[in-house]
Amino acid sequence: MKKFLLFIASVTACLTAWADEAYAVYTHADFTLTFYYGTMPRAAYSVDTYASFPDWITNTHNNYIQKVVFDPSFAQARPQKTSAWFYNMKKLTTIIGLEYLNTSEVTSMSSMFNSCRRLKSLDLSHCHTPKVTSLSAMFSGCDSITTIDLSNFNTSQVYTTNYMFKDCSMLKTVYVGSEWTTNSIYESTNMFQWCSSIVGGAGTTYNYSHTDKAYAHIDGGPEDPGYFTAKNIRGDVNGDGKVNVSDVTALINMILGYLPMDADLANLNGDDKVNVSDVTHLINMILGRI
Repeated sequence: MKKFLLFIASVTACLTAWADEAYAVYTHADFTLTFYYGTMPRAAYSVDTYASFPDWITNTHNNYIQKVVFDPSFAQARPQKTSAWFYNMKKLTTIIGLEYLNTSEVTSMSSMFNSCRRLKSLDLSHCHTPKVTSLSAMFSGCDSITTIDLSNFNTSQVYTTNYMFKDCSMLKTVYVGSEWTTNSIYESTNMFQWCSSIVGGAGTTYNYSHTDKAYAHIDGGPEDPGYFTAKNIRGDVNGDGKVNVSDVTALINMILGYLPMDADLANLNGDDKVNVSDVTHLINMILGRI
């Protein structure tokens, strides 16, 4: 009997796991679209679709949505595309819980925020994108946005960025990290068309003659002009754009006096001192404990 009960429990667990999926629920009462992972209720939309537009867009909810929420459960989801998820949400002003969006399996982000005309900024620094191939029109028409953080984006597989920032007339700052590269991009038509407010980290301003990928890199000043800005990543003590064991070594060398001390980078626990407790803090960051 005990074995039989264990078998039933095992089957039940398997069926429960099988039923879990990524889905979205639109609530008209507060004009909110919420993303979950679990057993999908009837009045919900599946996230995993191969259609050009998700159902919450084809059902014209985008005309009303003002807020998007990613529930903590969504951290378990692994969507394969986020194309047009927020397409033409002209009333969208707030996105909560983007840190719960795992993009490690996503291959396309095309038109993801296209024409989100009321968004002021976007922090996508939690999004890692090793499999993404398309960023075309991702932010096109976001004419109120001023700052976009793409500091964790890996673009090694990206081949198209056509119209990526087109008509982002108020966009001033785009942060990228060490994994941003244009090596695989061969389609970048009008990537920065009408981005007249953009300024690179070294002061490069918009040039109407350069609206493709030529300036889609961290600004190197007059000798290597670019539209992007490098971002200091918390824990990136050695400044290579990554946080790993080499930063622990660099931090120890700073404390021992073998490297110049940079308190802004080395004071990781926020106590205004740089010592072994910062090393412990950094190790816990790398291990995901904090």
